[in-house]
Amino acid sequence: MAIADGKSLKARRKDGSTVDIKHAAKFLRWLEFDPATAVRRTFAYPIDGSLYEKGRTGAAKIGDIVALGGGKFLAIEQGARAGDGVIQNWLMRITIEPGTTDISNFDHALEVSSIAGDPVAGADYNGVIALRKERILDLNALGWAQGKAEGLAVVDDHTIAIINDNDFGLSSELRDASDQTLRGSIEDCTLDASTARLSGCTSGEAHHGELVIADRKASVIDLWLIRFDTLLDRATSF
Repeated sequence: MAIADGKSLKARRKDGSTVDIKHAAKFLRWLEFDPATAVRRTFAYPIDGSLYEKGRTGAAKIGDIVALGGGKFLAIEQGARAGDGVIQNWLMRITIEPGTTDISNFDHALEVSSIAGDPVAGADYNGVIALRKERILDLNALGWAQGKAEGLAVVDDHTIAIINDNDFGLSSELRDASDQTLRGSIEDCTLDASTARLSGCTSGEAHHGELVIADRKASVIDLWLIRFDTLLDRATSF
């Protein structure tokens, strides 16, 4: 079932615990739109939460997408990985195969069902055929060290270009009452309007968040060209 607590929508797992849908839904929504006909379809892009920090599927993001034609795409899947929180970047090939389920008519009950493992309000994620995805490259393993890879373009049938997002050389930090930096993400915080304090983002209490100048490495722009021996729509994982 879905529970509204005034902050975000939650789902109940089989063990009785509750979790924010935004952190635990087992898929992202992938929208296909035909500008010529205005016809749209929506598909489930599956996410493995065990690969990401705190086991959260919500930590996964799609950095960029390019179409290869014939229902095939390349995408960058990235996010803070489990264990050390380092941003991992994978090049994925996605295929809309015949029979892939169009989930356009399902509301958030489908996300809840994916968490609960059972049908919810007529939505059953167990019966959904998700997009097929294959990991083609682990960019970090190739030496990518600039955090988020969030620009992707096809140069030719064998070559892609990838560029990073440097966030303008800025990053966010959480600080306590003595102005000491705390671990945690400002995205997980709740602001108390009466005290202007932040809660829910660390084990302690954050008094404020602020933007800071990142180190020089974080502000560098990297542009990679990667050439495959085979056509992009046939490249195999390695």
